[in-house]
Amino acid sequence: MSSLASALYTTLNILGIFFNPFEFEGDYGEEVNALREPIFERVLPARALNAHLEANGVARRFPAEYDQSRGVKVSEMADKKILKKLKKRQTELGEKHFPYFSYLEITSYIYSYGNERLYPLVTDAPKDLRGFDKKIVAHYAALGKEFDLPVLGSLGPISKDSKEKLFDLLFTKENLKTAHPAQIFFYWLYQAQMLDLLDDNLISKANRVKAIFKESLGNSTWRSEKIASDLTERKPDAIFTQECNLLTRQKLIANGYLFPNNQPTQDGTYIFLNPDIWQSAKSIQNHPWSEKGTLSILHATRHDGTKALLAAAHGNSKDPEDGRKQIAHLAKLAQEMGNIELIIGIDANTKTTEEKQTLLNLVKKLNLQAATVPFTTNKLRLMTIQSEKAGIKDISQKDFIITNKKGKLVAETSGEEGLIPNINNPSDHLPLFVELDHLSYI
Repeated sequence: MSSLASALYTTLNILGIFFNPFEFEGDYGEEVNALREPIFERVLPARALNAHLEANGVARRFPAEYDQSRGVKVSEMADKKILKKLKKRQTELGEKHFPYFSYLEITSYIYSYGNERLYPLVTDAPKDLRGFDKKIVAHYAALGKEFDLPVLGSLGPISKDSKEKLFDLLFTKENLKTAHPAQIFFYWLYQAQMLDLLDDNLISKANRVKAIFKESLGNSTWRSEKIASDLTERKPDAIFTQECNLLTRQKLIANGYLFPNNQPTQDGTYIFLNPDIWQSAKSIQNHPWSEKGTLSILHATRHDGTKALLAAAHGNSKDPEDGRKQIAHLAKLAQEMGNIELIIGIDANTKTTEEKQTLLNLVKKLNLQAATVPFTTNKLRLMTIQSEKAGIKDISQKDFIITNKKGKLVAETSGEEGLIPNINNPSDHLPLFVELDHLSYI
């Protein structure tokens, strides 16, 4: 058994892409808060609108039936002009990119639901129709571009003619390589409906919100500097991240932290080392999460010669078992390496009390221990195409520091109380700081 001195570790899911000034409830500053209010009332579905009103102490509520009578009919949005544009694009792009059968599927949908109100259809649609949303955002991120499509939930300005501009920007060979034409058309319907709900006054307010947001929470440079400063201020021994974008990675390095080579880059799941503590580290690869890049493992050596197995992990948001499998894999690896000291920083995506307890039961079974706090995320999504998340408050501990060291762990989250992200906490997670004070490991 070896004895080690006090050490500090932190983990944070950084929310690498943040471009929608209307997605989350939270304090975005006095002017933006006031400007967003009438826009929320116009575009949010009843469940999200009621959650927003409750969060702000307003007693008024809207019945679920409120959504059924909102907006135009499907045939009024997808009118003859749009049908003509759709046929023209199908002809121009050809069978390889836009099959004629797909065109018939889209027109059949329009004719079948032509007299239905569009709003309830697009705000409560099947998941298979909503697949393009994440793909288009990921495409912009991969190019290092800000997401500036002329839609309400972006950094780009909008106008009365944005609906037609958006149609032309969406139906391209590049986009059709990644998504079915029906998914792209549904994305257009959703965004066009949101734009159609806004009059000239609200469009002006929305553009003002975007302009302010672009210089604060939506400004990748500002966010990266703020996050890097918050994480490095207390000089932790190591920083574990998930969804860390390139700019934040650069800022953490500029703040004096080491970024060991050969870490996976797909997910932004990284480990940064304090050079005052560590002298070297080697990346361990060829594990079940290598392809997705959601697990980074380092065999690291301190200046005093002691070694440790460090891991940044990111559990699948749709499968809480994934994070547990990562922990079990790391515990086994540490044993195989002679019961080396193990430190894990993980976003386990534990959304419920039950999922958290299941994880903690596994940690105990593996002879590890985890630092616990009431929550590391406290968020409320409002305007989102992911309808199942709209208006649902998510307050849970998703993030953990886990170790095979024995003794007392001192854990705390960094940041002010209240819904996140906000102007003081520009991620939808709070940094978790854990002190391992004069503990031993087996």
